[in-house]
Amino acid sequence: EHHLCAYLLCVLLFIGSPYSYLPLIFLDTAMSISGPVRPGLEAETCAHRGTSDSLRAAGDGTGRQMRRPASPTPEKKQEALLLKKAGNDLFDDRDFEGAVEQYSNAIKAAPSATLYSNRAAAHMMLGWWDQAARDIRLALKREPENERALERQAKILIARDELDDALRVLSELEQKIPEAERGKQVGLPASVRRLTWLAQAARSPGNLEHCRSIFLAFGSRAEALSPLGFRLRL
Repeated sequence: EHHLCAYLLCVLLFIGSPYSYLPLIFLDTAMSISGPVRPGLEAETCAHRGTSDSLRAAGDGTGRQMRRPASPTPEKKQEALLLKKAGNDLFDDRDFEGAVEQYSNAIKAAPSATLYSNRAAAHMMLGWWDQAARDIRLALKREPENERALERQAKILIARDELDDALRVLSELEQKIPEAERGKQVGLPASVRRLTWLAQAARSPGNLEHCRSIFLAFGSRAEALSPLGFRLRL
């Protein structure tokens, strides 16, 4: 307010207006009403604004430390278990959208890596690859060593035509196998061997017959219609 008055005063004095005395009267009146500006007020205000973000990060804005969400109660865990079973049944019946809904309700009750991974599997069957990738990231954030989630992550990356990343994940899975068994066929799960072959073959399919074999290796119509599937059709 005071800055605006001073600005108007300078403008009128500069242009030599015959009414240049008016801002002086207005400024004097405003100062008498609001009082003088306390020295350091603006600096204190800026300092307060500068620390507001850090206060929100450290607490709830009142100086109290923010608490992490409470662990699910036994009742919530039991509810999530029942919802998970309902989701599994719907998945087996190929009602994948229904399975997604049940897994989502279970996650609201008591989130877990398994629930996120299961919902990712339902998203995969629907061809919702971005949602599936997001859920797998959430699952692995909770359990980085979850082999089922890692395998699904590799499958999602293959479908999205991100083959180098898929092979990196598959290599991580292979490293989890005891060194003495890595070279044996029995040491590496068949699903991981299949995904490794698929990622390597899809890099540069040599002929139409090779493309057909890659398509046959896909487990669902959604995968055949994935970004990799579209590329192989060209």
